[in-house]
Parts: sequence; C-alpha cells; structure tokens
Amino acid sequence: MIELLVVIAIIAILVAILMPTIMRAKESARGAQCLSQMHDVYVALSQYHDDNKVYPPVLFGFVETAGSGGSNTLYAGSGSAVDMYNVQYRPLFSQQKYLKDITKFFCPDNPHNSPSEGFTNAACPSMLPSCPNDGSNKCNNSPCAWLTAVDVHAMGSTPEGAADKTVPYYFQADSYDTGPAINSSGAPVPNQTSPTVELRYSLDWTGAEETGDPTAIANDQANYPNQLKYPEPPADRTVVTWCTYHAALAGASTVNVLMLSGTIKAAPVEKWMQTGPLGFKF
Repeated sequence: MIELLVVIAIIAILVAILMPTIMRAKESARGAQCLSQMHDVYVALSQYHDDNKVYPPVLFGFVETAGSGGSNTLYAGSGSAVDMYNVQYRPLFSQQKYLKDITKFFCPDNPHNSPSEGFTNAACPSMLPSCPNDGSNKCNNSPCAWLTAVDVHAMGSTPEGAADKTVPYYFQADSYDTGPAINSSGAPVPNQTSPTVELRYSLDWTGAEETGDPTAIANDQANYPNQLKYPEPPADRTVVTWCTYHAALAGASTVNVLMLSGTIKAAPVEKWMQTGPLGFKF
C-alpha cells in the first residue's frame, strides 16, 4: 500500500510538472493555426481588392435577417437572425469565392466557434485618437463602425439594404472582424458581466469623412493615411485586423497583428495597447 501511494504521488508530481508544458504547447499550436488563418484571410482580401479596387466593409459578413422574396436584410437588433452559413452578403466567401472555408474566420481560442451561437455590436477600440483619455472607457462601451457611403460600396450596392448611419451586428464566431477588448496587461475589459467585444476590421477608424468637411478630410488623410478607406494606404503601417483571444482567454503576452503588407507577427500586448491600429508599425 505504501509503495502504491508513493507511485501515485510520483505520478501526480510528474503530471503537475508536465501539465503547464503541455498546455503551452497546445496554445502555441492554436496560435500558429490563428496565424495561418489570418494569412488566408489576407490572401482573399488582396484578391478582392485586385478585382474591385476597394476593400470590403467587412471581412466575413454582417448579421442578417431572412427577408421576403429570398433577399436578406441587415439585422437591426430585434427579431430572428440567420446563422453564418445563411448570410447572403459575405464578400470574401460567397460573392466572389476567394475564401471557401468558413472556419478560417474562427480563431481556435474563440469559445464561440459555432455559426449560430450569437452575435453582438462591436465597440470602438479605446486606443483610437478620437477616444477620450479620461479613464471613462467610453470607446469600449459605444458601438463602432457606422455604415456610411464610404464604407458601403460592396459590389456596387448597399449590403442587405443597410441605410446610412446603421450600426451593424457581428457574429461572435467571426474572430477577425471583432474580438475581446484587453487592457495593457492582456486581461479582457469587462462590460457588465461579459468581456467587451471590440471592432477589429474597419475601413474608417477616424470618421472624418462622415463630416463632409474638406479640411477635416485633408487633415485626416495627412495624419492618418493608414486607413483602408484611402487610396494606396502605406502597407507597412496599415493594420488589417488583429486577434486578442490568445491574450484575453489563454494568457498569452502577445497579440497577432495582420498588416496590409501581409506580414503577421505577435506584437507584445503592452506595445499594442500604446499604439493601436493607427500607430502600430513592426
């Protein structure tokens, strides 16, 4: 009996020693898979731009409601929504078939990897220059990405009949259009009882063109040319999307960032939080 207890104790010690190593190896594999998927999204996005001379307003697609006559409409926050497989406007997937595997949009660390698991508005990233630096965290709590004439150009028409100034909803499984907001230590930013969902991909981070003021637009383009709404944004300084699931939910100290050049690297969380999508450069 004593010998058996000794063996069990040794096994328990070995498991305790090896378990963190095994978990790190699994997370490393999930991080590598995320990088690979982001590369596939980048290739599809580049092909879309080559064919259409503009970038789409969304990577996967917005949440839709089944409409009459077989035509869906943009989900407005009430009623039933179709699942991801039945969304009609998917610029990189269904319209021109650049990316045929829907699971490419699912980060392996995202717990919401179900096409029908739910949807949400997306808040603006708190590190944007237009956000107040007063500790109020207002940008993390207000919906982002108003659909304007600048954003809504897809295939020459307004997707799903979206009107100007409409705030879209996103699928939670869609990991590269949205993701959990994090603080400088990598912990998720709470929003009541759940993490704040933050926008990841946007043509327009500053909203200057919404004003229609030529001076404001000129200043915006001079100061922040690295936005996908502008012609020929600098590829080495323009962020396409990023993924915080590994930091928020798996304790990683880095954020996967995809640049318009196609470069994808793991950026330290603290550095990323200091720069954000408009100030980051590898």
